[in-house]
Formats: sequence, C-alpha cells, structure tokens
Amino acid sequence: MKAILLNLFLPLFMLFQQGCFQQYYQTNTSHSIDAGRLAMMKNDGKYFIIHEPEGIFGLTAVSVNRDSLYGERIPLSGGLNQDLYPEFEKGNPVPNDRLSTVGKEVHIYTEGFSNKDGRLVVALAQIRRMDVYSIDQAATRRNLAETLAIATIVLTASVAFMIAMAEVVFVYHRRRIS
Repeated sequence: MKAILLNLFLPLFMLFQQGCFQQYYQTNTSHSIDAGRLAMMKNDGKYFIIHEPEGIFGLTAVSVNRDSLYGERIPLSGGLNQDLYPEFEKGNPVPNDRLSTVGKEVHIYTEGFSNKDGRLVVALAQIRRMDVYSIDQAATRRNLAETLAIATIVLTASVAFMIAMAEVVFVYHRRRIS
C-alpha cells in the first residue's frame, strides 16, 4: 500500500519541483528610443546592460542627454549573465532568487559606442533595440492556474484510488470472515 501511495504522490512531487508556481518575465522590446524614457528608467534605478558587437557589459553612473546615453563600463555580475538571450518576448521563466533583479534590467543593443572624458557614450541614434525586462504577470498567473488544476486532479485521483483500495480491503476481509 505504501508503494502505491508513493507512486501516486511522486508525480505531484515532480510537478512541484519542476515549475510549480514558476515566475516569468517579458522583454518589452522597443525599437524607438528617446532620452525621456531612458532618463525615467535611470531615475527608477534600472540596471543598464549594453550589447554591442565586441561584447556585453553593464553601465553604471548613467546619465542621459537629448541624444546620448553616458556611463561607466563595468563587467556583468554572475547573476546578470543568465538572462542575456531570452527565447521569447513573453513567458520567459526566471528563478525565484532572480525575481527582484530581472525586473530592473534594461538591455540596450547598439552597433557601437565612443569614449569621451573616460566615459562611455552611446548615441541614441545607434541604439537599434531596447529590452526593458519586467515580470510577466499573465504568464505567471497562467502557470499558477495550470499547476493548481493539475495538483487538484492528482489529489482527487489519489483520494479516489485510496477509497477504492479501502473498499477492496473491506470486501476482502468481509469475505474472509464469512
């Protein structure tokens, strides 16, 4: 009986281990970039990540004027390397420990940059794409609903099976006594 119960609850356990209550993010890709939007993101404490032909790096001490983005180039920390190439615009899974940082990332794709007075300068005209990551509430809710539905089905089937097994045991013992 223990082996049967274990086999019934194993799929439920696997479900909870492999994506139950999984969180998702979206990229919010934009091909139209303006200084006002960049300044607003800087003021919101977003973390800028620059993608250019020579590599990918972070940008700190960010400032924006009407036609350029300025900052100091820094290497990416370990966690920020995980979400550099999302598969989809929406519904990209994110581990719970990265949830607080992935929503603060702004990925800027440019053909190049220049240096001025020791600071990196990216002309807004050279930015071909910008991804402003945020939590994908719709995908997260959908995953939660699917997970709860599957858990309910598995638990209901398990209870039905236990009731059926109890009935079989009861009938078996009743026949044995008579």
